[in-house]
Amino acid sequence: KMGKKMTLCGGISLVDMAHASKEYTIDVTKKLLDECAPGGGFIVDTDKSMLYLNDAKPENVKAMIETVDKYGRY
Repeated sequence: KMGKKMTLCGGISLVDMAHASKEYTIDVTKKLLDECAPGGGFIVDTDKSMLYLNDAKPENVKAMIETVDKYGRY
């Protein structure tokens, strides 16, 4: 509904990126894309900036990026 007027950014909890499983990260990313991305105007990101190496598991960051690449195309 807001895609033509503004862009939304965020959605994935940094706490989840640091502690959740890779499978959970994939599921959350797919759900965000399904709910927020149709029609454009959505940028998948974490809810806070990653400032330190231990702010997120590398495998979760990779899973998020790969999921967006696979399912987030317009």
